[in-house]
Amino acid sequence: MKNGGFYTKLTNKILNFYFYLHKVGYHILLSIQALIYLGIIVFNIYKYKKQILSNFSNTEGVNLNWIITLIIIFISITVLHELLGNIDKVVFNVRARLSYNIFYMLIISFIGIGGILQKEIYGKKNNETAGKEEHIKYKKSSLNEHLKKTIAKELKLYLEKEKPYLNNNLRIDDLAQSLNVNRQYLSQVINEVYDKNFYTLINTYRINEAKNLFYEKKHKQLSIMGVAHSVGFNSKSTFNTLFKKFTGNTPTEFILKNKL
Repeated sequence: MKNGGFYTKLTNKILNFYFYLHKVGYHILLSIQALIYLGIIVFNIYKYKKQILSNFSNTEGVNLNWIITLIIIFISITVLHELLGNIDKVVFNVRARLSYNIFYMLIISFIGIGGILQKEIYGKKNNETAGKEEHIKYKKSSLNEHLKKTIAKELKLYLEKEKPYLNNNLRIDDLAQSLNVNRQYLSQVINEVYDKNFYTLINTYRINEAKNLFYEKKHKQLSIMGVAHSVGFNSKSTFNTLFKKFTGNTPTEFILKNKL
């Protein structure tokens, strides 16, 4: 009985202390924490979307849709949290509120762990340069104009002759290795000489290759989806979207318009 009375008193003290924290704005502190995390997430979405387009020629496996889903969950929980805060002013249940806040903190932890477990945007050997923005003006770059022109020329010849863009999983790391050039230099050349990111450059070549196959009427043997796969696309929707973006027509419209 003595032990039972001790634990009851201890529990009541803990609950009373929590009630005091709540009265001085504990739920507000949690909401501020939520907004800070949300701001960090939004910033990183903006940052890494650029990095994805600068490193991958296909983005189906490395998109950030999972973050968008978590943001929606996060905002919903934050709104619920504030609503409960207002309800507490009228009817306050300490145990229910404590349970909710524990759940709230678990959700925050889940979001953090989810981010850690996602696929890396950069390969391990490029971690040292992974944090650099791809669209900066390269003020500290040691790449001179002569070397820049040399790399641009070699890149153009390699793309036209070897057609590495037909590999649907082509990454800028692969291209840099094939050309035996520094990855950061190659990225700078693509940005400054071609005025494109890696994703746009490679898919421009893919769309041009698809157009050539259409002119050769290969689509009659391969089908439009077959043409898309043969030039390096993983999905029909991405192929259709980019084809229309670069040509002004969908593949079907292009075929009909040119009577192919």
